[in-house]
Amino acid sequence: MPKLLSICIPTYERNDLFDLCLSSIEDNLKELCEPEDIEVIISINDVGKEKKILIEKYILLNTVSKVYQNKGNIGGDKNIINCYLKAVGKYIWVIGDDDFMIKGSLSYLVNKIKDNSFSSVYVNSYGYDESIDEKPISTNKLEVLNYNSFFSKIAYRGTFISSVIIKKELIDFNQAEKYISSSLYQLVLMIQASKNNNNLYMDRYHIAAKINRNYDYDYYSVFVKNYINIIKDNFDAKTYNKIIRKTILLFYSQHFFYNKLNNRSTDNLDTFQDNLCEFRLFRM
Repeated sequence: MPKLLSICIPTYERNDLFDLCLSSIEDNLKELCEPEDIEVIISINDVGKEKKILIEKYILLNTVSKVYQNKGNIGGDKNIINCYLKAVGKYIWVIGDDDFMIKGSLSYLVNKIKDNSFSSVYVNSYGYDESIDEKPISTNKLEVLNYNSFFSKIAYRGTFISSVIIKKELIDFNQAEKYISSSLYQLVLMIQASKNNNNLYMDRYHIAAKINRNYDYDYYSVFVKNYINIIKDNFDAKTYNKIIRKTILLFYSQHFFYNKLNNRSTDNLDTFQDNLCEFRLFRM
């Protein structure tokens, strides 16, 4: 039977947050009239039985899920790619194993996409430190946007994997291959799909993301160098400038000042500070 949506969870360690993620998806599946329209792909990137034991707790989730376990840690990027390749749904939604699907989100999403043919969908998210109840104000605003308008609106938020939903038939895996090690593979796939226009922006919060300030990647390499190169490769100068302005104001500045104010040592922070000069002529 064809699937409307593949929910994919690439997972590595952090079993407590993975369990919370699974429980949120189980609760959302229970709200659906036809949960069989959904498949859940879980790609386990560590050894041991702990993850499979956690999955077995969730009865409805088990009826719609396919579980794959790698022989060892193949790396985060490749594990994410595995999810995209194995998914068979019309749409693919990859969710971080430390993220929480807010109650009512799945039924709301399914109602919006089941009778439409969007190229890509952006669902809003927020970060929390202690509790998922740390929820800011949002609206139920929906916008259908063309390629340039869509990315001008979401800008850097397209890098957050759990906010990205893509129509699978619009993905060109061969073209995306050169970005496999960028840590922004999902952004490239969303750009591919959204070039076909008819993209849905959903302001309503669907995902609560546990804030992780102890990440194991190089912020400058991923979110400055790789991100800017991807945007340059795919947008005209006018749209590129719009996206970068928003990124400087709301993403780079937040990262930069948080680390400065908290006396945190971050790799390439000085390089990051120096490279902001590249944008000194931008009018905000």
